[in-house]
Amino acid sequence: MIMKYLFISNLSFHICIVRVFYINLVELSK
Repeated sequence: MIMKYLFISNLSFHICIVRVFYINLVELSK
């Protein structure tokens, strides 16, 4: 149960990083 929670929180954390990275990439390529 705890491992499942850690996995989900870790996944959402990575999604946030990817989103920020993608936004920066789009801004740079303008």
